[in-house]
Amino acid sequence: MLRLAFLLVWLGVAAAAQGTTALRDLTITETRGGVTMTVAMSQIAPYRVFTLDAPRRVVLDIQGAPVDVLQTDPAADGITSVQVAALRPGWTRIIAELASPLAIETAGLRREGDRAVLTLALRESDEASFAAAAGAPLDPDWQATAEFDPDVAAAAALAADFVIVLDPAHGGRDSGVVGGGIKEADLALIMAEELAFRLNAISGVAAISTRRSDETVSATERLQRARDLAPDLLISFEASFGDGEGVRVLTRPDNAASDTSALQEGTLSGVATVLNDLSVAETLPEARRIADAFAASMARTGVPVLRDGRGEATSPLLRAPDFPAVIVSFGDLANPDLRAFLAAPEGRNAIGRAIAETVLLLAR
Repeated sequence: MLRLAFLLVWLGVAAAAQGTTALRDLTITETRGGVTMTVAMSQIAPYRVFTLDAPRRVVLDIQGAPVDVLQTDPAADGITSVQVAALRPGWTRIIAELASPLAIETAGLRREGDRAVLTLALRESDEASFAAAAGAPLDPDWQATAEFDPDVAAAAALAADFVIVLDPAHGGRDSGVVGGGIKEADLALIMAEELAFRLNAISGVAAISTRRSDETVSATERLQRARDLAPDLLISFEASFGDGEGVRVLTRPDNAASDTSALQEGTLSGVATVLNDLSVAETLPEARRIADAFAASMARTGVPVLRDGRGEATSPLLRAPDFPAVIVSFGDLANPDLRAFLAAPEGRNAIGRAIAETVLLLAR
């Protein structure tokens, strides 16, 4: 089952880093029975390493480490891809996608001349043992980094030139639709997490999620979280069941006819609806242009889009009058081929790459 599972393996250093830590180099090498990851830094810094299951990943967080230019092409068969991006102010996250189960064997930080070197040894494991080692962080101080923090989100938004709110649908008690063991809520959260890493690596861009863990947050609250950040764009993620065998980008339909009817009725609620719709009408053309660009880019990157990759929906998340909003619909989770595409890191990377290409142009 696709799920986000955080098991904190607390291997941090006792002394906090002084000043700003810079990442200098990232090396990945194959060893007998595993893989070794080595990160060279300007100085000693607190860190943590843990695993995520389904898809299998090893995650390394380093405090006070702005993202420098790192070689992220994997040089070992056991690792299929590596992503490096800002986790939150003052933290950098390195994610290694695993081709097979690799357990954390040892992790150590030492000084070498004018630098510090962090070495992470991964050894071959089995699926059951790897899954059993996955779980949630046990330290509440670390847990806070995996939850929505309005103050941290606001600070990130203020510091950016282009703010994108990523909205993973459902969560907590509401798993959404389920197909082949994959929960809509889990898929949306993982997609938002991975996309945030990619977008936050773009200069001047801040990608902030309305939820960052498997928590229960209503659509109304998620929309309010987005509005509080005054974003330039909202991207929501959802799936369907029994409808749509491909990915689509959805925007709000033009409700001109219903607006006219509400005005003729003259009710206060009808007038309020019209005023909101008129405001949305100002951002709807931009939302449609962005959705068109997302869909076209997805088709180019090999994403299985449904027809032209576009559609409409009446979700309240698309009625925000303050900013353009789109929904990326993963399609029908009952479809085994589509489900396999979405469950694979390569499939989600294709979606993320397509969105990032468009955002790069929007943020210029």
